[in-house]
Amino acid sequence: MGITASEFDNKAIMDEILSLRLEMAQILGFDNYAELSIESKMVESYQQVVDFLNDLVGQSKPQAQRELDELRTFAGVDLMPWDLTYYAEKLKEKKFGFKKSDLTPYFPEQQVLKGLFDTIENLYQVQIKAIDEASYHVDVRVLDITNESGLVGRIYLDVYAREDKRGGAWMADYQALMGDNKPVAFVVCNLNSPSEGKPALFEFDEIVTLFHEFGHALHHVLTKVEYPSAAGIAGVPWDGVELPSQYMEFFCYEYNVVKLLSKHWETGESLPDELFTKLIDSKNFQSALGMLRQCEFSLWDIQTHLSDQDTYEILSKVRAETALMPSVDESRFLNTFGHIFSGGYAAGYFSYKWAEVLAADAYDYVQAQGGIGSKASQSFMHHILQVGGSLDFMGQYIKFRGSKPSVQALLKSNGIKTNK
Repeated sequence: MGITASEFDNKAIMDEILSLRLEMAQILGFDNYAELSIESKMVESYQQVVDFLNDLVGQSKPQAQRELDELRTFAGVDLMPWDLTYYAEKLKEKKFGFKKSDLTPYFPEQQVLKGLFDTIENLYQVQIKAIDEASYHVDVRVLDITNESGLVGRIYLDVYAREDKRGGAWMADYQALMGDNKPVAFVVCNLNSPSEGKPALFEFDEIVTLFHEFGHALHHVLTKVEYPSAAGIAGVPWDGVELPSQYMEFFCYEYNVVKLLSKHWETGESLPDELFTKLIDSKNFQSALGMLRQCEFSLWDIQTHLSDQDTYEILSKVRAETALMPSVDESRFLNTFGHIFSGGYAAGYFSYKWAEVLAADAYDYVQAQGGIGSKASQSFMHHILQVGGSLDFMGQYIKFRGSKPSVQALLKSNGIKTNK
């Protein structure tokens, strides 16, 4: 766009990446890159992926249309794509009667971390203790994870944003279990730091992110496998690696867990029941529209790696089947889609939704069996977290759950009502 558009247009680089992926796949005996990618995942074929995503689209569309109609009525204007985020935030505030900032004072850093650690300890019968040991930055906490047998592993927790630090949040493994070497992981975020006379206060979305990244870290440090190539997160199929992290997110919304996490930084009061109810009621706001959007990305990704058609032509065809709002012709979102072109999710973006199904189904099962501290929560650790990539992932899931996961668990957790 604009007179200098071609100077910064990376479309040719995108096309070259896709061409080289196709060439590599064909050298290895596959018809396309999607087939190569699927080879190392739980799903059995790219058609299974397409069917899975189309099923989610079909079951989500009616509610998504109702959500969009509600937004149009509220806005009172002819909505354009760039209007959606603004009016959605305004509608959410009016509908549920609170703003994100109303929650923040109840979640000071020390209380949030205490609640997080208490939840993990109750889930997996481990202990988390901060130790006084030098690290790469003064803000980093060093946490030892122990059980009745002694030291299990270590997590370096780097919470605060600071100059020259990469944005976002992530978990990184540093050392795998082998012999006397215990697993070590890093959990890195970019959250507010304390200010003068005031502790660091976290938004609830940031707490969910913290739980998510600790799910990844626990997958690494709780392993019992002593082969680095299959220990912790190593060797786990890409469509399963998000299971432990997304599973952890569900516990953020439990009443008892929120009580552990919350303590007003001035009054000491835990989050009032009225605000907790509003938080839960708002959790799935416009969830069906969000589901369609993620399925759009996933279908575009798999279809792009099945053919040599132009990427934007493929996106237009996918949007015709999934989207309820027209796009802007000048949009160049794909040119910035790092997950696909540089982030390891090529022909695998569906993994997020696939793992969400596993996580929702696992959480429902654990809740039905007694929740935190139950034998089922221990079984999740034994059959999923401790075995890493050493055994068939779906086989381990079935051992834990007793059956294959149900897509209905995901729809239920998102508050998407269907006729099935």
